[in-house]
Order: sequence, then structure tokens, then C-alpha cells
Amino acid sequence: MNTSPVIATKQVGLNLRLAVAACSFISELMISGAIYGGMQEQNVGR
Repeated sequence: MNTSPVIATKQVGLNLRLAVAACSFISELMISGAIYGGMQEQNVGR
């Protein structure tokens, strides 16, 4: 098992990018969900 620092660094960078993508995706889902929920409440209020 010879893991060079370059490969390890690339792996960490990939993991970081995946984590950031997942976080932004989840936050977008929550934001769109909140907007959709707000629209539903307005429709019910009418």
C-alpha cells in the first residue's frame, strides 16, 4: 500500500467538493421547500 500525498490530497479535495455540493443541494431543497410551503399557506388562507 503506497498512497502518495498527491493522491491523498486529491481524495480529500474530492470529498470536500462532494460535501459542499451536498450541502448546497440540501439548502436549495430547504429553500424551495419553504417557498413552496409559503405558497401553499397563502392559497389555503384565501
